[in-house]
Amino acid sequence: MPNQLRSLADRTERDHLVTVRVIPFEAGAHVGLIDPFTLLEFEAGLPDVVFLDANRSAVMISGDDPRVAEFAEDFEELIEDALSVEESIKLMRSVADDMS
Repeated sequence: MPNQLRSLADRTERDHLVTVRVIPFEAGAHVGLIDPFTLLEFEAGLPDVVFLDANRSAVMISGDDPRVAEFAEDFEELIEDALSVEESIKLMRSVADDMS
């Protein structure tokens, strides 16, 4: 796991297409703990899509379904709870060092 954390930190530093934001334990409970989800936001008029991973199945929500907007709000809340990219990298490196 220390090598995985270092790899994530390295990739986040060198690849502008990768962003890692860590929500520390100290932040407490947050909406990301309820159900894992993936939010895909598109440009050029394409509808946003949410994928829900539910045990042995998956659900896709797209288009004008109001739940897509709810998940987008949840994602914004997660961003507010998360450390900055720089703080996240520092934390990942610190945890990796502690585990080594």
